[in-house]
Amino acid sequence: MHKMGSADTIAFNICTFISALFLLEFGADKFIDHTAIVSRRIGVSQALVGLLTAGAEWEEVRPSVEALFYAASDRVLSFFAC
Repeated sequence: MHKMGSADTIAFNICTFISALFLLEFGADKFIDHTAIVSRRIGVSQALVGLLTAGAEWEEVRPSVEALFYAASDRVLSFFAC
C-alpha cells in the first residue's frame, strides 16, 4: 500500500508548481514584448511576427488572421499574451 507523503513534501511540491507557473507566464510575457521590439527595430510588421511566433498551431493562427482581416493588427499580439 502506498503511503502519503509528509506535509513538508506536499507543501514543497505545491510551491514548486506555483513558482513554475509564474515563471512560465513571466517568460511568455517577456518573449512577446521582445519580439515586438525586434520587429519594430528591423521594420517588420508586428502582425507578421505574431503569426510567425504562433507556430503551426491553428488555435493561435486563426485569431491572428481574423484580427488582421478586420484591421485590428494592434490586437494580434494580445492573443498570444493570454
